[in-house]
Amino acid sequence: MADPSRSKRTWRQRRRTAGIAIRRSWGKMPGWAAIIAGIVLTAIVGATATAIVGKVQSAVADDYRVTVESNPDRITSRTGPIGGSYVVAKPIQDIGEPPIKENSCVGRYDWAYAMGGVDADSTAARVIIEGLTETVVHIDGISATVLETAAPSLGSNLTCRGRGEQPNVRYVTIDLDTNPPTVLTYDASGMAVPFVFTVSKGQSEVLDISATTNKCTCSWQVTLRLSIEGKAENYTVQARGKRPFKTTSSANAKWYQWVGGTWVEQRTGPDEAEPTPDPNELPGPIADVCLLASPHVAAVLNKPHRTQRDAEAIRPGPGGNLLRHSGCTFVADTPAPTASPTGETLIDSVNVWLDGAKTDPVAKTEFDVFAKNYSLNGPSQALPGVAQDAVLFDGVFLVRTGRLLLTVQISTDSRELQERTRALGEAVFKELQ
Repeated sequence: MADPSRSKRTWRQRRRTAGIAIRRSWGKMPGWAAIIAGIVLTAIVGATATAIVGKVQSAVADDYRVTVESNPDRITSRTGPIGGSYVVAKPIQDIGEPPIKENSCVGRYDWAYAMGGVDADSTAARVIIEGLTETVVHIDGISATVLETAAPSLGSNLTCRGRGEQPNVRYVTIDLDTNPPTVLTYDASGMAVPFVFTVSKGQSEVLDISATTNKCTCSWQVTLRLSIEGKAENYTVQARGKRPFKTTSSANAKWYQWVGGTWVEQRTGPDEAEPTPDPNELPGPIADVCLLASPHVAAVLNKPHRTQRDAEAIRPGPGGNLLRHSGCTFVADTPAPTASPTGETLIDSVNVWLDGAKTDPVAKTEFDVFAKNYSLNGPSQALPGVAQDAVLFDGVFLVRTGRLLLTVQISTDSRELQERTRALGEAVFKELQ
């Protein structure tokens, strides 16, 4: 890579596109605040100081570093960036077209915040704690504090057809409507677990945080309780340059989606029932992709690893069509070395997902939406001759054959990321034939 700036961008894209698999929880927007915003597990170690709006905030102590990402356009799931919905205190006629002129929540963060927008119903944040010395840092408590409250904001809730995926790693939920806020921690299986772990040199922990409200406009922050060599201390987690997070209920706002080149008002309400799928629209069964991928993944990781399966489920894809989805996360037991040009630490992992549509045309439609979402993170390379549709992104292999869609993501410190991603993707794809 002769251009250093391009090399740097590539590693940033890799950080956003590769990571731990996330179980899908797509759905239409009404009531989505209960869905935990999906956050990819990628241990990012920034060397920068506190950043401005839209950038990663990183703070360094003697024995540890904490990095915070609160821009949902930079938090990537298996379908691309998770995106966000925002309440803007303006009538819809005073709001122009979104940056990405589609009914998508992706790519709107900077645009909405420039208009004074506030996260609607839910705020997602990814917090990475990394040990810097041999001293063991104990993290044994987490709490949330609401600093200010007001009535839910008036204005326009700029939303979309659906967003959000549920992480299958340690994640934290915060209910801002209780006093004090209720904070719960869950493991990969969705079971409530104590908030206790440690880090030391070369180790990282990732916390996926989702804070929700149905009642207020809340400014809030999170406090981590740490213990270092018997000495207790607290660390305050904030966003946007040491500013509190802010979340508003959309209860007092009018909901709009960008449909047909214009903003269209939507029905809202948490009590709206999800539509019952028509049995005639359900896709058929799909192969056990975890079994097919396992021997190939073992060769790529080249070290002991653990496996987390996605439960097979039928849910809408990003294009709104029903898909039968299953997949696996393969995570190396040992952390990857700090070897990236930007000084980031990446956890070696492989994600493999298989989606089945009812028909070939439906699969083609969903493939195109998948590809468009991933393209927001960087350039793509077409793979002619591999299948009916195949494309390679930075650390992501996406392919369609008939009604089946296969996605393979790799997170690694290897400079041969693209070669490894394509080789693994093609190997698993051949198993499907």
